[in-house]
Amino acid sequence: MTAAAGADGHSDGADGTGRLPARPGGCASALRGLTRQESLMSALALPPRGVDGVVSLGLAVGTFAACISIVGLLWHLDMVALSTAGLISAVVVAIMRSSSPNPKHVLIDWRWMLAAGLPLLVPAALCFSPPFTWDEVAYSVALPRDYARAGYFFYNADYGAYSAFPSNFEALVTVAIAYLRGPAAAKLLNILFVLGLFIVSADFARLLGARKPWLAVGGLLFVTSSAVTNFSFVAKSDIFAAFFEALSVLMAVYYLNSLRPRYVILAGFFLGTAIGAKYSCLQFAACMVPLLIYYCLRNPLTLFANLQHLALFCVTSAGAAAPWYLRNVWLFHDPLFPFLTPLFGSSIDFKSIHAEITNEMFNGLSGFSLKTSSPAIFVQVIFSDFGRTASILGFIGILFGAVTCRSSHIRFLIGVTTTYTLVTFALGFWESRYFLCLLVCYGAFAPYAICCFLPIRYLEALQFKSLDSAAALLVAGALSIGALNHE
Repeated sequence: MTAAAGADGHSDGADGTGRLPARPGGCASALRGLTRQESLMSALALPPRGVDGVVSLGLAVGTFAACISIVGLLWHLDMVALSTAGLISAVVVAIMRSSSPNPKHVLIDWRWMLAAGLPLLVPAALCFSPPFTWDEVAYSVALPRDYARAGYFFYNADYGAYSAFPSNFEALVTVAIAYLRGPAAAKLLNILFVLGLFIVSADFARLLGARKPWLAVGGLLFVTSSAVTNFSFVAKSDIFAAFFEALSVLMAVYYLNSLRPRYVILAGFFLGTAIGAKYSCLQFAACMVPLLIYYCLRNPLTLFANLQHLALFCVTSAGAAAPWYLRNVWLFHDPLFPFLTPLFGSSIDFKSIHAEITNEMFNGLSGFSLKTSSPAIFVQVIFSDFGRTASILGFIGILFGAVTCRSSHIRFLIGVTTTYTLVTFALGFWESRYFLCLLVCYGAFAPYAICCFLPIRYLEALQFKSLDSAAALLVAGALSIGALNHE
């Protein structure tokens, strides 16, 4: 059995409950097996050092953005509002940290973090340049500039009296423009989120069973992809949304592995934060939530306990996303304004003709959806923006995991990745920045595939001083291949 499959096999048990059956050799042998199993399950159930920092970052930014969004929707943005939002965010993070067990080991060595940061130096420098992309000039910086001048969220002259898109990320851009004289801080936050996603991808790979020297492969494939390097320095919500989507999946995986309610609460909060930043995250939620419900109801807890945990997930998710959508219902009778205006109607001048123009804008672009393109174009977009290495190795890892893995948390991750890929292909908008969370997942399955198929004993026979040296060479080769994104 391969290294990755063997690790997964220890976590499954023959009966699928996570307990190893008694083995020949008497009570002492069985006890040693159970002790090893409990140690492994405990290691997988607790986030390692590095992941806890990413979770704290997500809680801090998500809570602050939600508070500022509510203030911007209901009241004026001022220093009192900012201070209150910052205080609430700090209290939430402090409570979470105080109730969290201390991590026992480090996920990623500092050298790998340095390797992940080097490709981001140029995008980080570009964060200080004036907005120059079309989206920034036309919308993603232009509207927050108007918000900052007015001191609250409203509609600019193109639409009416209120904004058309969820505000969680735009709230941060607004604050940056109003108090830091430009959107650079919000752009640098995207760079920080990319580093956070590097760690999340590595932790996914660890939970799948990849060997430690190869955990950084998936994260580096993510960081160096053209989809990330082209959008990490732009003041748009795509990386923000991918960050919170990936954190939501990661917390759900920890919940299914440990059945601790704190993880399902965090999963709900992070999912709601993503939905409160981008409408397209609803497609992701439609893929993730049914799978979480399915695997939650199959766990060994009582039905009442499972329903309680699902209720916690729904309440925190809805609470993080609800303010924007409730405001839309209040003002326009349309929670997804302006996309469902023909169905719900509207109380302003945004009528059916405007909704038709909006739909044509998203559905009529050639090569950007299944309606106007072909499967070959979709594959080309994935290869071009994600990189061939991440795409091919990730696909192989998903296939191997689907055949060999029986753990509910791994099957959940496979299910989310597969379902979201199919939904994006069939119903989504084929712009890679809309589904960057997929790249995080594909990147995690890449080192898993490597550990499943690579004959590690041959690497050891090459007399490397450590497997880390071999992994470094492998990463260099993988990135060289992955850099061949464009034909």
